[in-house]
Amino acid sequence: MRSYLIYQEKVTRFNADPEIQQLLAELDREQAPRRSSFEEVRKHTFDVVALRKRGYAYERLDQLTMELLLGVR
Repeated sequence: MRSYLIYQEKVTRFNADPEIQQLLAELDREQAPRRSSFEEVRKHTFDVVALRKRGYAYERLDQLTMELLLGVR
């Protein structure tokens, strides 16, 4: 039960963190349309240059999440 309560507190902090929530909102807006099959994804042409310009929001989100989990955020 103690571990559950610790994780519950981490989730509460994750959901309340403005920087994390801003990154999640940005990522949600940039989300590519969902594909319904492997074949559709395989046939899709990705604009690599445009993807690079979007930046590294997932990397930043990962870093912030780890900091939160480790208790340094």
